[in-house]
Amino acid sequence: MGQDTSRIYKTLAEQKKQQKNKINIPDGLASGDPLYAQIIAQTYDAIILCDLKQNIVALNASAEQLYGWQEYEVKGQNIQTLLQNSLFTENGLSHTLLQDKETWEGELFQARNDGTEIIVRCRLSWLHDQQGNRTAMLLITKDISSQRKLEQTIQQQIQCVNVAHDIGSYTWDIANDQTIILSPELSSLLNLPIGESISYEDFLFHVYPEDRMQLRDVVEHTLRTHNDYILEYRLIDAKQNIHWVWTQGRLIFDDDGFPTALLGFIIDMTNRHHIEEQLQEANRKISSILESITDGFMHLDLYGNVIYMNEQASILTHHPRASLIGRNLWEQVPNLVGSVIEEKIKLAQFTQQKLHYELFYEPWQQWFSVNLYPTISGISIYYSDVTEYKENEIALRSAQARFRQFFASNIIGMQVSNTAGVILDANDAFLKMIGYTQEDLEHHQLNWRQITLPEYIEVCEQEIEELYTKEVSRTYEKELYTKDGRRISVLVIGALLDRNTETFTTLIIDNTLQKRLAYQQETFMSIIGHELRTPLTAINGSIQLAQRRMQRFIENATPLSPEVEVLLNKQFKLLDQSLRQARVQNRLINDMLDISRLAVDKLELSLQPCNIIDIVQETVDDLRYTETDHTIKFKPPEQAEIKVIVDSDRIGQVISNYITNALKYSDPFEPITVTVELKENEVLVGVHDHGPGLSTEEQKHIWDRYYQVGKQQSDKSPDAQRRNVNLGLGLHICQVLITRHKGHVGVESIEGQGSSFWFTLPLAPHEEDR
Repeated sequence: MGQDTSRIYKTLAEQKKQQKNKINIPDGLASGDPLYAQIIAQTYDAIILCDLKQNIVALNASAEQLYGWQEYEVKGQNIQTLLQNSLFTENGLSHTLLQDKETWEGELFQARNDGTEIIVRCRLSWLHDQQGNRTAMLLITKDISSQRKLEQTIQQQIQCVNVAHDIGSYTWDIANDQTIILSPELSSLLNLPIGESISYEDFLFHVYPEDRMQLRDVVEHTLRTHNDYILEYRLIDAKQNIHWVWTQGRLIFDDDGFPTALLGFIIDMTNRHHIEEQLQEANRKISSILESITDGFMHLDLYGNVIYMNEQASILTHHPRASLIGRNLWEQVPNLVGSVIEEKIKLAQFTQQKLHYELFYEPWQQWFSVNLYPTISGISIYYSDVTEYKENEIALRSAQARFRQFFASNIIGMQVSNTAGVILDANDAFLKMIGYTQEDLEHHQLNWRQITLPEYIEVCEQEIEELYTKEVSRTYEKELYTKDGRRISVLVIGALLDRNTETFTTLIIDNTLQKRLAYQQETFMSIIGHELRTPLTAINGSIQLAQRRMQRFIENATPLSPEVEVLLNKQFKLLDQSLRQARVQNRLINDMLDISRLAVDKLELSLQPCNIIDIVQETVDDLRYTETDHTIKFKPPEQAEIKVIVDSDRIGQVISNYITNALKYSDPFEPITVTVELKENEVLVGVHDHGPGLSTEEQKHIWDRYYQVGKQQSDKSPDAQRRNVNLGLGLHICQVLITRHKGHVGVESIEGQGSSFWFTLPLAPHEEDR
């Protein structure tokens, strides 16, 4: 036995000795002895004093507590009749037996006031007077019912243990410090034969080192308090394998209540521990999953107590987890009592059927989507905050209602169709446009692919692809057949409704009248342009003819007088100015025709592979010839060739417009610089001047049609003013032309320092990429 345990056992033995000395009554104590009352009052056991006829004379407080009677209730009654004494091993207590002996000790069955039967350890003694005559009978009893019943229970448990699988049993003789092995299971664990004994210290050797101190503490606590010995710890078997074991033992006491032995059984819990570890790992993973989900999760038992809830549930319910776990939900959140939530939970528990519902919880001003999963032991609740979704749903329904209202208003033609061409719905405005009725629509006689002219099907397919990319198409034009076979021009824009069902809605405007007016406008502009160009052509020819004749006259004439030379130079200058103004007027006419063609989308491009460097060089050379008053510099790139797919005439027109625009706003002594730069996937062409520059506001509107910059060159001469005449169309036409070439335009300018206008064009693909 360990030193600490041995010390405790010795202390308990000494206490037993003192207790036994305290409750023994010396034989022959006279009833009149003055110590009598003091002894009876102090003793821990039940004491009853009877007369010679065994009628009760007195009893102490312990006896009153043990039997359930007060002294005044039983005084004068026969003790045999009252307590129904019978031997623990026989059927009765003989009166003759008591007459023959001065003292008797044994175990008796007795009855209490409430009728329950108890087993007592009893000592009967006759009291004598000074002459030796019997004067009274003294009974000292102690209730040992629990001890005897415990011994019987332990014996029954030991018998069960000895036949149970994986359960070992043992007996520890405390006084002799020997533990006896009683079962094969414990024999195998300790590598000892059945019936062999082992000391306490030797047994500790088999205990896992970290568990030895705990085992000592529990053993000492059991010896002190007489409580059951219960512990889970680890044992090391003969092969050094570690076993988790659970043991329970109960002390056996002698007649004086002193522990003499401990009977116990031991169960190998190793497999269970492995299973528990696996369950703990599984629970950890489940908890991790539940903590990571965006739904709130809560599990209640049948009484509404919160067994578990994740952090999201805490957020959604506005209650910390610590305030709910282990507590009753209805008590902690009284607002839920009598609510739809409680009603649904009780319904799911009653029907044992899973349940889904949505509700708006007024106290929290939130919408929740709730799923209930009942079990026989409780209910699991998954719920999420769908307030934003419900608000969007409400907004969507409102938008759908407005859409239907707009749809039915017939302000504009509208239809709902799918990619297969089936027109699923259409308003009266569209049906009237194409000459069909609602009856035709209901009989599925309308298909947009069938009423669209074949040459526009490819354009429609491209716009459908854009629908899936951007969810809205650009505005495009196509022609439709009406029911009576007429062709009408319409403007169309679509929006994706449902990607899964491939449905979209389309707004349609009848553009037939506008197309007719545009055609008339184009015809009118062509006539005007022709009528204006005819006299300009004649004027240009006459001026150029006059210049050539004057040049030949000067070359063939004899030396002229100074007066004549001055006169001829003036004439040359006037003719040159007239020729320039004619060119300006011709450019204005061309701009008018171009903007007219652009307005009706009739400007055609002839795209061919070209070298952009050659196009820029040719345009610069032409302008150098006509604009002799300015210096135009060209800085070509290092590359000799940069291929692009363009209409060379239109790109030359853009470059010319950029340079002409720069010339208008630049001092004649400041050069204009034209650059070409090769970028990663494109080429950049720029025109740079040192003119007055543009303000931030002017840069925002410079590409707008008919916009004219207010700040122009400070020269107010008639010639300068004539050079600056423009319609505000040039840069707008440039932007449209470059956009049609899939390029971009831009300007960078600082007031007082000049401007840089640029455009980019995509590079032509390599031969191997074509």
